[in-house]
Amino acid sequence: MKHMKKITALVLALLLLIGLTGCQKAPAGNTVTIEGEWVWADRYDGAFSADGYYFLKNFSFLSYLDTASCVSTVLCTKVGCLHDQAQSNSQQEACEAYMSNLNFSSGGSCFWDGSLYYIDQSNLGVNLYRCNAIGTDRKMIGKLATAYIENQQTVSLSRFARVENYWYYYATVNGTVYDEESETWENKQLLNYIGRIDLRTGKEELVVEDSENTLTLCAAQENAVLYTTRGIPEADLRDPAYREQLRKLPVTLYYRNVESKEPVKVFEKDGSNFGQINLVVGEKLYYGLSEQKEDGGYTGSYYVYDLKTGSDTLFAENEAMQYLGGEYVKRMELGTEEWYIFGLESGKQMPINVSSGYPRMECWSDQGCAMFWQVQLESGEKENRWCYVTYEAMADGLQDEDMLILYSRINGEGVLEEN
Repeated sequence: MKHMKKITALVLALLLLIGLTGCQKAPAGNTVTIEGEWVWADRYDGAFSADGYYFLKNFSFLSYLDTASCVSTVLCTKVGCLHDQAQSNSQQEACEAYMSNLNFSSGGSCFWDGSLYYIDQSNLGVNLYRCNAIGTDRKMIGKLATAYIENQQTVSLSRFARVENYWYYYATVNGTVYDEESETWENKQLLNYIGRIDLRTGKEELVVEDSENTLTLCAAQENAVLYTTRGIPEADLRDPAYREQLRKLPVTLYYRNVESKEPVKVFEKDGSNFGQINLVVGEKLYYGLSEQKEDGGYTGSYYVYDLKTGSDTLFAENEAMQYLGGEYVKRMELGTEEWYIFGLESGKQMPINVSSGYPRMECWSDQGCAMFWQVQLESGEKENRWCYVTYEAMADGLQDEDMLILYSRINGEGVLEEN
């Protein structure tokens, strides 16, 4: 949420393509009844506990924000250690809080039952680690995707959702395939799968595997998932035609019980105007449809799908929308330059009065959320800020003073924040 940045038609087009908007009549919902609260799957930068927020300061140093006192601490007990402010790599790596190769930036961390769990993706594989609440006693407790890695395939995990002791995630498996027709080696998406980790044991369990479609994990319950499928394009992953082919393939939403493993089709949408599921809150699923206009611009509408009744309801027309955490989203009418905050439950509309830019949500809890905020400085430089804001502060709109800066970087240089 931040102050104005001119948004061109090209930028809006990109937002629409990744599912931030949409417009067209939504097909009627079906009669599949899906009840219960859902945990939305997304990229989480860091992990919230009941009392605080774990994050990697300057991408490498495990730190903790006490959300009651709003004081953040690098989790290192070494006397005289400069942590991320040390001048040499060797000094930084000697810090007790130093962590490398971690996947915090795409959701690879969560807090459960007094421990922090995190995923280390490196050339040695995809490994699950656990440490205590103060960042010590680090242990590897499991190896993930071992069958694919043993076959020299590349595995990338993303879109996580923790429900009790189960940690769900979505993974893509890529590999090099020889094309006899062109007599060249091509980098192909071989398959996709949704798995879950039992944090009590570190064991991985396969929930869905598909070599014919791309998958996206949307939300999870303790023993069930909601996910979409779309066909895999013929083009090479690096070919510009890949994305265009992907848009033309239909998108289907499925419900699957982990124990029965029988997929239930919830709905199917035309892939040419469907972006992605934007948000699942409780039993409500928000998605956008987009349509290109004659002048080359885009128009968009959002729909709310009721998972319990199977009904589609128009939520907003000609808008872009992004999630902020809790009940809050930020919305903007296409063709304008102003975002505002909207409460999905309260229906309240609130202003964003910040100096520049518009923060995006990175991680959220019941009390507040972490945000990334890029600010244009008077010098012309751009400062990247990682902040924390409570929903209480957000309830009347967003001001500069509401944003607690955890750390910032100017032109790649870290800036120490005292808070």
